[in-house]
Amino acid sequence: MMFQMSLLDAMYMQTNCPCLSDLRRLHDWQKARLARSLERIPPEAASLHEWNDALEYLAKGPPQQTREAARALLITALSVPGDGADGAYRPPHFSPRSQNIQTNEEDAST
Repeated sequence: MMFQMSLLDAMYMQTNCPCLSDLRRLHDWQKARLARSLERIPPEAASLHEWNDALEYLAKGPPQQTREAARALLITALSVPGDGADGAYRPPHFSPRSQNIQTNEEDAST
């Protein structure tokens, strides 16, 4: 018998979070660790739908056209440190006109 799990479930298990929704509240060090583990997962290990789901759920990022693009944007978004003293994850702001990521500090200046 073969079992298969979704990308988000695999990420949830990797972080040892008590529940899946805790993935949205990771500390900076947990995000960095998760980004490093995603770098070892090839794009073809999950469907485009799963990569885009993870990107939207964790970073509120726009859907991408390829697995490679969705994976790269997710890794980049997880690598952007939060700006709060508590270290809680704050998703980066995605500009609607481009795929560029702005950190929360850049948001304050615009």
